[in-house]
Amino acid sequence: MGKAFEAAERAAVVDIVAVSAARAPTFEERQIINLKLVEVYLNPEAGYRPGWTDTRVGRDLGYPKEWVTDIRAAIFGPEGVTPEIEAFLAASEKVVAAFSKLEGDQVAIARRVATMQGELQEAITEIRAAFSTISAQMAETRRLEAKIRKEIGQ
Repeated sequence: MGKAFEAAERAAVVDIVAVSAARAPTFEERQIINLKLVEVYLNPEAGYRPGWTDTRVGRDLGYPKEWVTDIRAAIFGPEGVTPEIEAFLAASEKVVAAFSKLEGDQVAIARRVATMQGELQEAITEIRAAFSTISAQMAETRRLEAKIRKEIGQ
Protein backbone atom coordinates (compact mmCIF):
# COMPACT_ATOMS: atom_id res chain seq x y z
CA MET A 1 0.00 0.00 0.00
CA GLY A 2 2.90 2.36 0.74
CA LYS A 3 4.28 2.08 -2.79
CA ALA A 4 0.86 2.72 -4.32
CA PHE A 5 0.41 5.78 -2.10
CA GLU A 6 3.87 7.12 -3.04
CA ALA A 7 3.13 6.60 -6.74
CA ALA A 8 -0.22 8.39 -6.41
CA GLU A 9 1.45 11.21 -4.47
CA ARG A 10 4.14 11.59 -7.18
CA ALA A 11 1.46 11.61 -9.88
CA ALA A 12 -0.41 14.33 -7.97
CA VAL A 13 2.74 16.45 -7.71
CA VAL A 14 3.36 16.01 -11.44
CA ASP A 15 -0.24 17.07 -12.13
CA ILE A 16 0.12 20.13 -9.87
CA VAL A 17 3.41 21.10 -11.55
CA ALA A 18 1.90 20.60 -15.03
CA VAL A 19 -1.13 22.76 -14.17
CA SER A 20 1.05 25.36 -12.45
CA ALA A 21 3.34 25.66 -15.48
CA ALA A 22 0.45 27.03 -17.54
CA ARG A 23 0.12 30.10 -15.29
CA ALA A 24 2.32 32.65 -13.56
CA PRO A 25 3.14 32.17 -9.88
CA THR A 26 1.08 34.04 -7.35
CA PHE A 27 2.60 36.53 -4.93
CA GLU A 28 2.58 33.90 -2.18
CA GLU A 29 4.22 31.30 -4.46
CA ARG A 30 6.94 33.82 -5.37
CA GLN A 31 7.52 34.47 -1.66
CA ILE A 32 7.83 30.74 -0.95
CA ILE A 33 10.34 30.31 -3.78
CA ASN A 34 12.24 33.39 -2.62
CA LEU A 35 12.46 32.08 0.96
CA LYS A 36 13.70 28.70 -0.27
CA LEU A 37 16.32 30.41 -2.43
CA VAL A 38 17.52 32.44 0.58
CA GLU A 39 17.99 29.09 2.33
CA VAL A 40 19.82 27.19 -0.44
CA TYR A 41 21.49 29.81 -2.67
CA LEU A 42 24.92 30.95 -1.48
CA ASN A 43 25.89 33.86 -3.74
CA PRO A 44 26.30 34.75 -7.43
CA GLU A 45 29.88 33.45 -7.51
CA ALA A 46 29.19 30.07 -5.90
CA GLY A 47 25.57 29.55 -6.89
CA TYR A 48 23.63 26.93 -4.98
CA ARG A 49 24.68 24.98 -1.91
CA PRO A 50 25.88 21.46 -2.75
CA GLY A 51 23.04 19.28 -3.95
CA TRP A 52 20.72 22.12 -4.92
CA THR A 53 19.69 23.29 -8.39
CA ASP A 54 16.70 25.10 -9.90
CA THR A 55 15.23 21.70 -10.66
CA ARG A 56 15.60 20.44 -7.10
CA VAL A 57 14.11 23.62 -5.60
CA GLY A 58 11.13 23.33 -7.95
CA ARG A 59 10.69 19.66 -7.14
CA ASP A 60 11.10 20.30 -3.40
CA LEU A 61 8.41 23.00 -3.45
CA GLY A 62 6.17 21.35 -6.05
CA TYR A 63 6.56 24.30 -8.46
CA PRO A 64 7.77 24.38 -12.05
CA LYS A 65 11.52 24.74 -12.50
CA GLU A 66 10.85 27.72 -14.79
CA TRP A 67 9.34 29.70 -11.90
CA VAL A 68 12.41 29.02 -9.76
CA THR A 69 14.75 29.89 -12.63
CA ASP A 70 12.98 33.20 -13.30
CA ILE A 71 12.97 34.29 -9.65
CA ARG A 72 16.54 33.13 -8.98
CA ALA A 73 17.87 34.89 -12.11
CA ALA A 74 16.00 38.13 -11.34
CA ILE A 75 16.86 38.39 -7.65
CA PHE A 76 19.84 36.18 -6.78
CA GLY A 77 22.08 35.66 -9.81
CA PRO A 78 23.20 32.84 -12.08
CA GLU A 79 22.44 29.25 -11.19
CA GLY A 80 26.14 28.50 -10.97
CA VAL A 81 27.64 25.07 -10.83
CA THR A 82 27.89 23.38 -7.47
CA PRO A 83 31.19 21.79 -6.45
CA GLU A 84 29.44 18.41 -6.67
CA ILE A 85 28.44 19.05 -10.28
CA GLU A 86 31.93 20.34 -11.13
CA ALA A 87 33.49 17.22 -9.57
CA PHE A 88 31.04 14.99 -11.40
CA LEU A 89 31.72 16.69 -14.74
CA ALA A 90 35.49 16.42 -14.23
CA ALA A 91 35.22 12.74 -13.26
CA SER A 92 32.81 12.12 -16.11
CA GLU A 93 35.26 13.67 -18.57
CA LYS A 94 37.99 11.32 -17.36
CA VAL A 95 35.72 8.28 -17.57
CA VAL A 96 34.58 9.21 -21.08
CA ALA A 97 38.21 9.68 -22.18
CA ALA A 98 39.23 6.34 -20.65
CA PHE A 99 36.26 4.61 -22.27
CA SER A 100 37.05 6.16 -25.66
CA LYS A 101 40.66 4.98 -25.42
CA LEU A 102 39.56 1.51 -24.33
CA GLU A 103 37.02 1.38 -27.16
CA GLY A 104 39.70 2.39 -29.69
CA ASP A 105 42.09 -0.22 -28.29
CA GLN A 106 39.36 -2.87 -28.49
CA VAL A 107 38.61 -2.00 -32.12
CA ALA A 108 42.33 -2.16 -33.00
CA ILE A 109 42.72 -5.53 -31.25
CA ALA A 110 39.60 -6.89 -32.97
CA ARG A 111 41.02 -5.86 -36.35
CA ARG A 112 44.37 -7.51 -35.58
CA VAL A 113 42.60 -10.68 -34.44
CA ALA A 114 40.51 -10.70 -37.62
CA THR A 115 43.68 -10.32 -39.71
CA MET A 116 45.39 -13.08 -37.74
CA GLN A 117 42.34 -15.31 -38.18
CA GLY A 118 42.52 -14.78 -41.94
CA GLU A 119 46.22 -15.54 -41.99
CA LEU A 120 45.69 -18.61 -39.81
CA GLN A 121 42.91 -19.85 -42.08
CA GLU A 122 45.20 -19.42 -45.11
CA ALA A 123 47.97 -21.35 -43.32
CA ILE A 124 45.53 -24.14 -42.40
CA THR A 125 44.37 -24.34 -46.01
CA GLU A 126 48.00 -24.53 -47.21
CA ILE A 127 48.85 -27.22 -44.62
CA ARG A 128 45.81 -29.28 -45.61
CA ALA A 129 46.73 -29.01 -49.29
CA ALA A 130 50.35 -30.01 -48.53
CA PHE A 131 49.19 -32.89 -46.33
CA SER A 132 46.81 -34.05 -49.04
CA THR A 133 49.65 -33.98 -51.61
CA ILE A 134 52.09 -35.75 -49.26
CA SER A 135 49.41 -38.29 -48.31
CA ALA A 136 48.86 -39.11 -51.98
CA GLN A 137 52.65 -39.37 -52.49
CA MET A 138 52.96 -41.56 -49.38
CA ALA A 139 50.19 -43.85 -50.62
CA GLU A 140 51.97 -44.19 -53.98
CA THR A 141 55.31 -44.81 -52.19
CA ARG A 142 53.75 -47.55 -50.02
CA ARG A 143 52.14 -49.12 -53.07
CA LEU A 144 55.48 -49.16 -54.87
CA GLU A 145 57.27 -50.43 -51.73
CA ALA A 146 54.80 -53.29 -51.45
CA LYS A 147 55.30 -54.13 -55.15
CA ILE A 148 59.10 -54.07 -54.81
CA ARG A 149 59.07 -56.20 -51.65
CA LYS A 150 56.90 -58.70 -53.44
CA GLU A 151 59.26 -58.81 -56.40
CA ILE A 152 62.36 -59.27 -54.24
CA GLY A 153 60.63 -61.76 -52.02
CA GLN A 154 60.38 -59.89 -48.82
